[in-house]
Amino acid sequence: MNKAQKTRTSKDSALDIAVGHTGVRGKLIRGVKTVLHYLGLATPPKTTPDGLPDFGFSAKGDRYSDRVELTRGGMGAINCAFDKDLKRQTAMKSALPAVLSRPLNATRFVNEARITAQLEHPNIVPVHDIGYTESDGLYYTMKLVQGEALVDILDDLYEGSEERRKTFTLHRLLMVFRDVCEAVGFAHSRGVVHLDIKPENIMVGHFGEVLLMDWGIAQYAESAIENGLEQDEIALEVRAGSGEVRGTPAYMAPEQARGDSQNFSELTDIFLLGGCLYHILTLSPPYLGDSPEDILERAALYDGINPPEKRSPHRQLPDEICRICMKAIAEKQEDRYQSVTELLADLDDYMGGFVLSDTRVFESGDILMREGDAGKEAYVIISGKVDIVREVA
Repeated sequence: MNKAQKTRTSKDSALDIAVGHTGVRGKLIRGVKTVLHYLGLATPPKTTPDGLPDFGFSAKGDRYSDRVELTRGGMGAINCAFDKDLKRQTAMKSALPAVLSRPLNATRFVNEARITAQLEHPNIVPVHDIGYTESDGLYYTMKLVQGEALVDILDDLYEGSEERRKTFTLHRLLMVFRDVCEAVGFAHSRGVVHLDIKPENIMVGHFGEVLLMDWGIAQYAESAIENGLEQDEIALEVRAGSGEVRGTPAYMAPEQARGDSQNFSELTDIFLLGGCLYHILTLSPPYLGDSPEDILERAALYDGINPPEKRSPHRQLPDEICRICMKAIAEKQEDRYQSVTELLADLDDYMGGFVLSDTRVFESGDILMREGDAGKEAYVIISGKVDIVREVA
């Protein structure tokens, strides 16, 4: 190669040199860029007024495109939208215009987004953005969950789907329920009660994710306010305006069905968790009826809940898990689990194979069992004595 050939280096061969000689890679690349710019072969990058690179972020109101409606509820519509700035699909919930005609509804919508955004937990859907535009109105965006609602899985099991039965065993369903309990327990630690926990609001992802959705009627618990936790003014405004019955009657605690908002607490959520567990065990909600009004009346009166093993005897449900369920949905708050931690402790014992037991007191002369009787209980004597008597005909 002659001298002229050595100095006549093309753009492509210069880049090859830069890649091939890593020791001087940075200097070579900077030199090549300088030469290309001098020769007019390179376009200088766009910059912002501050001298920063221009990443092409969308102007306000133009960030989301390609909206496709996924579902619609009483408060808003949820669309799948493309985030042009982050280059990903996201779920966008927009408040319906008719809803916004009442200022309190707008307050509730923003409250839902803000409360959810504060609850950063693996089993609670994360919020990405909130805002208002002329095209979308009041909206917030969140993670787009690829999966299905737990209620759809339970409906398929009720219909006898063999494929579902193989995939969603009782143990698998209880694992889903456990994740929901973890989410609720975390919310309670932040002073928030959900008040609408139900299988329809539990998403099961294609890769095992479990997310508790729809915090639309969530509020700060009375205990959180009494303990002086920092509250957003908007959340307190919603709580002050309560008193109406909001939620899903088929799973409601009696105090919720009666609209007794002063008694809404973490224990109300415990009941709702128990209602979800009841649906998992029996494949039907705790309360059934001919109309929403009928179901609401049953919930207010705590009428019509048979123990799971009696509602669905064909499912041969274990006694221990039925006991856990019935304690969670006890009529009186003081008879329920007093925290999600207590509920999880019993659930983990059951799933770990430990035997759960109650303490019973027998009066003198009571008969515990008779020889030959069919029974499924065993007793451990904690105190006192037992006499074994054989009757001779």
